[in-house]
Amino acid sequence: IIVPGTEQAHIDFAADPVFAPVGWVSGWDGAAWRTVGSGTLVKSDKVLTAGHVLTTFGYTQFRFSLGPSVFLPNTGRSVASSYDILGIGGNPVDPDLAVLTLENPITSATPASIYMGNDLQVGDRVIFADYGVLGYYPTGELPADGIKRAGENLIRFIGPDAVLGPDRITWDFGPAHGTPSLPLEQNGSNFSSGGGVFGFVDDNWQLVGVISGGVP
Repeated sequence: IIVPGTEQAHIDFAADPVFAPVGWVSGWDGAAWRTVGSGTLVKSDKVLTAGHVLTTFGYTQFRFSLGPSVFLPNTGRSVASSYDILGIGGNPVDPDLAVLTLENPITSATPASIYMGNDLQVGDRVIFADYGVLGYYPTGELPADGIKRAGENLIRFIGPDAVLGPDRITWDFGPAHGTPSLPLEQNGSNFSSGGGVFGFVDDNWQLVGVISGGVP
């Protein structure tokens, strides 16, 4: 979900090498691979995504691919040999997280560095990178186009949540809650789930979270 008229700027932003390890997760429906969400390469053979991405459609076989669009040739791809669902949210204890172990390592992109600190603050700027659908308040969500986009937002809350689980980071979209709209403001939407949330920490872009949900 982004502001109309800024689509190309978000696409260009997503082309930054920082977001190269962000790709899309597909599930096998018995006849074809279907995009189910986004994910981030955190080791050459490990992908971090949202737990509900692997459970929503009932698939049991998954594949991870890199590239600017799900409809263009990939720049790195591997079937998952196994996966571990750490939780799908829904209570204060379980995180909405899952890890895919890839059958073949992907070496075409440098894996994202995972943030291990605890000094993120409300008001800090974070960047989202994912394959979510477009839309806005007047239109609602539009048909998926499978293009990777990146955008920014400000942290509004850090802490546990009864639905999404522990260690939740939230933000708003538009000039709500007293926070200003940013030039490339972005929010989560369908197929954003599992995408990377990046923060600039210790002079380095690090993966500080995984997109779990969002509304237009």
